[in-house]
Amino acid sequence: MLGILETPRAGTKRSAILVAVLCLGIACARIATAENASHPDAAEIISTENSVESLAPPAVWWPATVGQKLAWHDRLRTGEDSRAAVRLSDSSILRLDELTEAEVLPPPVASAKPTVDLKQGTAYFFSREKSREINVQTPAANGGIRGTEFVVTVAADGSTSFTMIDGEVELSNPSGSLVVRSGERAEIEPGQKAAKTSVANPIDSAQWCFYYPGVLDPKEVLASIKDPGALQASLSAYREGDLLMALQQYPSDRSPASPEEKAYRAGLLLFAGQVAKAEDLLADIAHDVHDRQALSTLIAAITLKDRQGGESPQTASDWSAESYYLQSKGHLIGALQAANRATALDPDFGFGWTRVAELELSSGRTSQAKTALEKGLSLAPRNPAAHALRGFILSAEGRLSEAKDSFEKAMSLDSALGDAWLGHGLCLIRQGHEKAGRRDILTAAALEPNRAIFRTYLDKDFSDGGSKTTTQKGHVPPSGVTAGPRPYYPGLIPPPGITAGSRPYYLGPISRPGKSASPKPEHSGRPQRARPTATPRPSRPEGPPKTAPGPTPRRPKPTPRPTPSERPGRGHPVRQPKQAQPAQRAGIPAAPATQQPAKGKKKRPTPSQSPAPY
Repeated sequence: MLGILETPRAGTKRSAILVAVLCLGIACARIATAENASHPDAAEIISTENSVESLAPPAVWWPATVGQKLAWHDRLRTGEDSRAAVRLSDSSILRLDELTEAEVLPPPVASAKPTVDLKQGTAYFFSREKSREINVQTPAANGGIRGTEFVVTVAADGSTSFTMIDGEVELSNPSGSLVVRSGERAEIEPGQKAAKTSVANPIDSAQWCFYYPGVLDPKEVLASIKDPGALQASLSAYREGDLLMALQQYPSDRSPASPEEKAYRAGLLLFAGQVAKAEDLLADIAHDVHDRQALSTLIAAITLKDRQGGESPQTASDWSAESYYLQSKGHLIGALQAANRATALDPDFGFGWTRVAELELSSGRTSQAKTALEKGLSLAPRNPAAHALRGFILSAEGRLSEAKDSFEKAMSLDSALGDAWLGHGLCLIRQGHEKAGRRDILTAAALEPNRAIFRTYLDKDFSDGGSKTTTQKGHVPPSGVTAGPRPYYPGLIPPPGITAGSRPYYLGPISRPGKSASPKPEHSGRPQRARPTATPRPSRPEGPPKTAPGPTPRRPKPTPRPTPSERPGRGHPVRQPKQAQPAQRAGIPAAPATQQPAKGKKKRPTPSQSPAPY
C-alpha cells in the first residue's frame, strides 16, 4: 500500500523535472531567437544548386531556399555536386563549393568586423563596394583579411589554404603569423607555421565557380545510352534545357553503365563546376566517343587551354562545343558557322538554336537572333540561358518590365546564372534604382568571376545616366579573368567607352589573359596583309629623283620664286605654312592669302598657293 502511494509522488517529481528542463530549453531558445532577431539580415541566400541545407539553432538541418534570411550563428552546408551563394549584410558575396559548411558569426564588439567560420570545404569571397575587412576562422588558423577577393579551402584533416586574388590577409595561429598578398597562396596545417608561395593565375582557384553551358545533343545522348529507363527523369529535364534539374534527378548512387553515360554524367558535373571529377570520367572513355571529344573541347574553351589532338567535329554536340572553342580563339565568324552547322545536323537541338541566337544578337542582327531564339525556346522551354537572352532582346526594345520578368524567370531556373543577374541589374538602373542594380551586377561578377564584362559594368558610374565611368584603384581584373563563355548583348547600358546607339560592340566571350577584346573579329576569312607604301604609277613619266618621300606632283616644277625685292611689303615672300597641306588633302579648303601680288605682273602661283590638290 505504501509503495502504491509513493509511485504518484515519484512520477510527479519526474514530471516537474521534465517541465523545468522544457521551460529552460524554451527560455534558451527565446534568448537565441531574440539575439538573432536583433540581426535578422546577417546574410541572405541568393543561390542554391542541387543539395543545400541550413540550420538555425536549436533546430535541425533543413533544405535551404533562395531568398532565405540567415541570422547570426545560422549554418549553411552543401552536399555533393552542390553549390550555394550568400549575400552578407554589406552586399559582399560568399560562395560555397560542394561539401562545404560555414557559419556567420557576429562581431565580438560593435566596431569589429563579422567572422566567417569555415568548418570544412571551399569558399570564395567577392566584394567591390569598398575595401572590405573580414575575419575568417578555420581549424588551422585565423585570418584578418583586408581585401576584396580570395579563396579559402579547409580539408578534412583541418589543413587550410588561402589564395589571395585581390588584397592581403594576416594569418595567425599559436606557431606564428604570416602576411599573404595578392597573387600568393598560404598553406597551413593545424599546429604548424604557415608557408606561402606565388601563384601565376590565382583566379584558377575559383574554377569551380565558372559557368559551363550545355553542349550535348539530347537526341544523341538518348540514342547512345542503352538502358535509359533509370535516367528517364534526368534526360527529360536535360531535353527541356534544365541542366540543374537534370543534375538533381540523376541517381546519386548510380555508376555509369556505358561510356556514353559517363560522358553524359561528365556534362552534368561540368555544369556543377566539378571539372576534376568530369575529367576523371572522360579519361576512362575511348577517344572515338564523340561526346567525350565535345566535352574536352568545351573544357579547353572555358579554361583557355589548347586542346590535345582530337578529330574533326562530326556530330551536333561536337559542332556546338567547337563554336565555343573557336570563340575562345577569337574566330567569331567561325563560331557562328559552327553553331549553324550543329543545328543543321539536328534541327531539334534546343541548346544549338540558343547558341546561334547568342552569336547573332552579339553581332547586332536582332531579327535573326529572335528567330533562332524562338526555335530554341520551343525545343528547350526551361533553358535559363534562353530566357536571359530574351530579356536582353526585350530590354533593347525598351520593354523593361517584360525584360525583368524574363531575367527573373532565368534566375528561378538557375539562380547562379550571371547573365540573368547582369540584365536584371541593368534594367533596375534604367528604371532609376541604381543601388539595387549595382547589387545585382556585383552578384553576377561573384557568381562568374572569370567574366570581365561583369567587372567592367561594376566599375561603371551610373549616377548620371550611365555617362560617366570610374576607375577604381586596385580593381584591375586579375590574370585569367576573361569576357566569359557567352557574348555581350548590345541594347542596354553600354560598357565604359562605348556610346549608346553606336555599332554593336562585341567584347568577346572568351579572351586569353593579357589580350584585350576587340570589337572586330580577328578571323575574316582571308589573310591579313600589311598595306604597301605608296609608289608612283608606272604609266606616269619618270620625273626627277626625289630627295624625300612624298606624293608625286601633278604638274611640272614651278619657276623659281621672285626675289624679295620684286614683292611688295616688308621684303619677305608670302606663302602659306606647310601645316595647311594635310587639311587640303582632307577636303578642307586652304585659307586665302593675306597679301596679293602687285598689279600688272602676272606670276605663276607657288605650290603652296595653287588650288590643285597634291
